[in-house]
Amino acid sequence: MAAAVGNSVWMWDRGLGAQVTKKSETWRGHYPITSFVLEALSKRQSSDGSVDFTHAERVIFVACAFWAASARGSLLDYLGDEAIARLNTAKEAFSAIGAVRVASVLRLRIDDLMQSIAPPRLARIVTKIEDQLAHSEDDVDQLIAAYTANHLSRDILGE
Repeated sequence: MAAAVGNSVWMWDRGLGAQVTKKSETWRGHYPITSFVLEALSKRQSSDGSVDFTHAERVIFVACAFWAASARGSLLDYLGDEAIARLNTAKEAFSAIGAVRVASVLRLRIDDLMQSIAPPRLARIVTKIEDQLAHSEDDVDQLIAAYTANHLSRDILGE
């Protein structure tokens, strides 16, 4: 399953194949409920990637895309030219799902970036984010699945 996020396409199925990086060897993708909801949300996107998501839908979409990019070691590509804005959006999404340690890491790294967003510095900070998130005590996949079940499953699953 894939969804366009900005100018990139992100996979969230459990069969990561050749896209697995050393940092993400143990990550197997989002939980089934999350994948189902992401598929439904991606079908609502227009070809340019825009859609009027509800707050809960945006939280899920951002958290999933960011988490997948971090797990695969491709966060720098995900952030693109809007690193600080996307990091802030991700920080808010992770706060909303209860991933307080992840949100704290992002807050600290945003502060670091505010000092200088020169490309070499950005790359070093993004690598540090990926490393820190790979060792986070937050069970992000579980938190995303729980948030999805609590906020979206009734609307999408018809429950």
